[in-house]
Amino acid sequence: MLLSQGKGKASDSALKLVSLLAFVVAILVHSVTAWIFSLNIARPFWNTALMAPWFVSSALVSGLGLVLILVLVLRKTGHLSVSEGDLGKMGKLLGVFVAVDLFLFFCDLLTGGYTGAGTEFELGAQMLAGPLAPFFWTEVVGGLVALVLMFAPSLRALRPAVMVAAVLAVLGVLMKRVQLIEGGFQIPNLTYAAAPVGLPVGDAAAGSLGSPGLASAAGTLVYWPTGYEAALSLCVVSLGVCLFLLALYFLPLSDETEH
Repeated sequence: MLLSQGKGKASDSALKLVSLLAFVVAILVHSVTAWIFSLNIARPFWNTALMAPWFVSSALVSGLGLVLILVLVLRKTGHLSVSEGDLGKMGKLLGVFVAVDLFLFFCDLLTGGYTGAGTEFELGAQMLAGPLAPFFWTEVVGGLVALVLMFAPSLRALRPAVMVAAVLAVLGVLMKRVQLIEGGFQIPNLTYAAAPVGLPVGDAAAGSLGSPGLASAAGTLVYWPTGYEAALSLCVVSLGVCLFLLALYFLPLSDETEH
């Protein structure tokens, strides 16, 4: 649609309509996914009203971060022409999105840990200094570094700094998703409950996959993705990369690029 509009084949009103519909659909998709988690009342760290806006803010962070990474790579290879001013605006907007995402995360942690007891407090302790700590601190420290890089004008003007901030932003969202899934299974919702059939538990289950890397990564975590789940995730990412490369080959991104 953007290419057609740039060539005069589509009107501005049609572009605005498609953009509005895409925005609404994106909000609904992420909200419904978040409600699937938040309506599980027996799972600490999942049952929170902040889950839907949290998912939306994370989507904005990871989406803009990926766009920045691709823009910088395509700009470096000569496939795309983007002005320094536009890159600076995108970088500043990424900083705002990261700040909002970290603020929502802080609100959720504060609410769960304020009482000093209960499953939410126990899970928060595991994030600060426990099996979930590597994911938590990678997200928080990486997010703060991205904020400094994008809110400091002198640093934001450096293209490597923008790339680092974008990578840290995407990595932070990935760490959040990992600790979200892992954290929901860390504390059993029934006393002395046995693990469900097929649910890997700790080092033993991870080691049974025949992968030392998965075993060491699982550590004392109650749940860790199986080899089948990891392969499925890899297939989804590979499909996205394939579609992007096909679009890059067939769609002219600039007047100078021949498809």
